[in-house]
Amino acid sequence: MSGYVFPRKPYDEVESPFVRDQIRQGSFWDLPHRRYVNELVWLEWYTRDLDRSTMSGVSAFGCAVHHYQIATRWPDAYDAVRQDLDATTRAEFSWRDPDGVDPEARQRWARRHAGEWAAVREDDHRPRSEAETLTDRSDRPRFARFRFPIIPYDTVQSTFLREEIQRGSFDDLQHRRYVNKLVWLEWAETIGQDELSSLYGPITRKWKIAATLPEAFDILMREIGGSTRDSLSLDGEIHYGDIDAEAKRRDLARAWQAVTDA
Repeated sequence: MSGYVFPRKPYDEVESPFVRDQIRQGSFWDLPHRRYVNELVWLEWYTRDLDRSTMSGVSAFGCAVHHYQIATRWPDAYDAVRQDLDATTRAEFSWRDPDGVDPEARQRWARRHAGEWAAVREDDHRPRSEAETLTDRSDRPRFARFRFPIIPYDTVQSTFLREEIQRGSFDDLQHRRYVNKLVWLEWAETIGQDELSSLYGPITRKWKIAATLPEAFDILMREIGGSTRDSLSLDGEIHYGDIDAEAKRRDLARAWQAVTDA
């Protein structure tokens, strides 16, 4: 099987005004620009055309990850395409929250984490070796996503992340959820890698967080030696089998020109 830099559907069938405008801004023969456009065409296909009822679990997972990676690599373009198609943007991403957690248990864990937060504000911290994965504890309820951190705040190693804790209050739930997403990323890139390699959910979650916090994601990744958005390789290729590649390329060039001339 050979790989060619072709879009998921013909350029002249694209509906998003933003994507059509991006086509007009470059040449079909400008390969980096065509790869970028192809990813936006893929996003429209995923949003508007994909029949999810025919997909296997593995295929659905792969498409979900790719969709979040596009949002991470080109956040503004992602939002523009999704707005064109009346679909949710990054600001509207939802996190599934469980219900029915005992209020007393929530308050008990809140007191514990508030103490850790205060320790960070006093520039006190413990080594990473003491950073237990709290979701593994049998006595910890399944709280709403990012209400509390996945590891104790005072075991966080990133200087940037500790500064983000220090500049806000634990009682500010919006800021705390932001911090907890970054705590989760540090965990995922360090002590949580074994879980990431074996479960679909955490991999998808990583790119979903990256898409909603792109600048913070890059700062944190650079600090802990992870891959930033610039290193994310999205090649805009669709793989075909036995086809006439040159004829296909000529047809796509004509479709690109049709959009440009429209």
